[in-house]
Amino acid sequence: MPSASTATPPADVAGLQGAWELDEANVHVGTIVWAGDATPHGNSIELNLHKQSVGGRRAVPCERQTGLHATFALGVAAQTVPFREVNCAGVVSTGDVHVTSFNGRSFSGSFSQGGANLGTFTARKI
Repeated sequence: MPSASTATPPADVAGLQGAWELDEANVHVGTIVWAGDATPHGNSIELNLHKQSVGGRRAVPCERQTGLHATFALGVAAQTVPFREVNCAGVVSTGDVHVTSFNGRSFSGSFSQGGANLGTFTARKI
């Protein structure tokens, strides 16, 4: 369940469904561009994304199979939710997504794992 700190009016759920892009400034490899879909589930939205590029280059096939999954509460501007990343070899990584702002069709924040900062991001409906 998301940890909420600031409530905002609920977003238009139907308007959030579909294609999304997330641009991550990763502390280890530079820019990672993720793309995929969002699916509404009641008062939440589930993102399922795959790497498109890593460090300024097109993602290789294995990287393109890497999936990122997180579910966010709608109408909550600041929240922390778990993420799950699974690479092409089936290795699972987990951590937290810290959302600092949610403005309808976009949001931003950071990723962490075991308390260590992994980088910041901006996500938007495309």
